[in-house]
Amino acid sequence: MKIAILSGSHREAETHRIAHFIEDKLKAEFKVETFLYSLANNPMPLWDESAWDDSSEVLQKFVSPLVSELEACDALIVCVPEWAGMAPAGLKNLLLYLTGGCVAFKPAYLVGVSSSRGGSYPIAELRMSSYKNSQIFYLPEHLIVRDCEHMFHDDSDDVYVRERLDYGLGILLETAKLLQPLRNSGLIDLEKYPYGM
Repeated sequence: MKIAILSGSHREAETHRIAHFIEDKLKAEFKVETFLYSLANNPMPLWDESAWDDSSEVLQKFVSPLVSELEACDALIVCVPEWAGMAPAGLKNLLLYLTGGCVAFKPAYLVGVSSSRGGSYPIAELRMSSYKNSQIFYLPEHLIVRDCEHMFHDDSDDVYVRERLDYGLGILLETAKLLQPLRNSGLIDLEKYPYGM
């Protein structure tokens, strides 16, 4: 099994660190292969109609390699920081490119990251709008890492958050196994129905 981790922060900050923490945990404790993609310092261009052109330079240079990696993954973890009560623009931009089936009907675990007591709005925002054309399958379980600077360190008092993370990762891995037969069944017709309603 292979799990993709998308770090949705434009900066190498706490979301980036937490994404790496989750990657290390998946490898060491859950014994799965991972692919981590970070938006930190990533020059992903803004989406426009040229993304529908297979010969597009943007598609060839930035999107196609990512899509190939995501197609090989069984599930995703989307780490999303809260910036002024919203998901970062770069993450929303990235999700616009993920049409065509590379994440369709694959389970995704949302991990919100907040430096204070927030973090719920980006989760709600992604659940509300980002699944339509990507057809990503968000789990009902998610995690919000509040006071993130103090979490996931050797001396952190974060037992509950770590246990909740383990719980969510376990559900994600089992859901990935359960959805595999559906994706292989022939019922999903992305040629006829490439976009959600």
